[in-house]
Amino acid sequence: MGVRRAAIAVVIVDLWGGYAERAAFREWDRDTMTVAFSSSKAVGALIIAILVSRGQLQYEDKIVKYWPEFGAQNKENMTVQWILEHKAGLITFDDKLTIEQARDHQYISRIIEKTKPKWPAGTEVGYHALTFGWLLDQIVRRVDPLKRGIGQFYREEIQKYMDDKDFYLGLPRDKHHRVARIVQATTFEFVYDMVTNLQYYPLIWNCLFSFFHCDIYNGGKYPLWLSFLNDEMPYNNPAVREVENVAVLGIGTARGLANVVSTIWKKNLISEKIWKRISKPMEYGQDRITYFNLYRGHGFFYRSHPISRNEFLIIHPGHGNQNLIIDPFNKVVAVMIRNAIMWRQNALSESFDLANDIIKIANRSI
Repeated sequence: MGVRRAAIAVVIVDLWGGYAERAAFREWDRDTMTVAFSSSKAVGALIIAILVSRGQLQYEDKIVKYWPEFGAQNKENMTVQWILEHKAGLITFDDKLTIEQARDHQYISRIIEKTKPKWPAGTEVGYHALTFGWLLDQIVRRVDPLKRGIGQFYREEIQKYMDDKDFYLGLPRDKHHRVARIVQATTFEFVYDMVTNLQYYPLIWNCLFSFFHCDIYNGGKYPLWLSFLNDEMPYNNPAVREVENVAVLGIGTARGLANVVSTIWKKNLISEKIWKRISKPMEYGQDRITYFNLYRGHGFFYRSHPISRNEFLIIHPGHGNQNLIIDPFNKVVAVMIRNAIMWRQNALSESFDLANDIIKIANRSI
């Protein structure tokens, strides 16, 4: 778990433990990295906020303003905000996508352009588990004056200035040995966590009664080589880790991910006006894919602040109970990442409880 305060970016606590690979008796150490899964999405949303701060796009802009070809298949009215809020209906694309093709941004552009949304864009929220990163990448390539992809933008505009650079979009080949082995929950653990958590029941019934023709199953298996529903864990594959996809493939230490946010504060990469805007949710409601009711907006999720009334924490959980928690009010960021995939919701609550305690302690020192 990594926790930082910014203006001065002081590490309050940095804890680690357990095994990076139990079968090899390899213990987790200070520099062990793991996959942040969907907590990576927050980095993509922060990059969009940087571009908005620079006046290079607006949340309300239609995508066709920068990418006219995107308007095919009834997507002409889709906005940047709709994509960030998972309202695009593009949980899969209408063509195959191999690992090799995922490195070809022009190919990805073409298959997105010809894809018809799975529901009328802008009408419903449906979590884009795996495609979110490629959608943001295509937007960044068109609005950035240097036409950089989101991975290059991150390396040159954020990571370059980080005190601790151990968070990567597209893992360098010489870093693989530091990554913990991701361990899937056993079938028993998965079933037990599902049936003992009422929050999962609507999702379970939907998939069962549709004979697994449900959105979470379809969206969670595209592309197949990134699917978290596979029996084998694809995120242990070095070729997968090297792909730039901010939806699920941020890889690093908790300390490194926390440093992403503290560097954005320290370098004033997001204006106060935009911080104020993204610090509040835009809506509360149910997701048609996960069936979770959440506060959301600007590419993030939100929870009530543990101290400050009418304020919120910016959060982004990830598969297996990863979690990124940002307190924009006190400029505190907390990260918990792990390699043992768990589905039980109380594991996520543990990270919120720890973050709340740290925020309370930090608040007393302000």
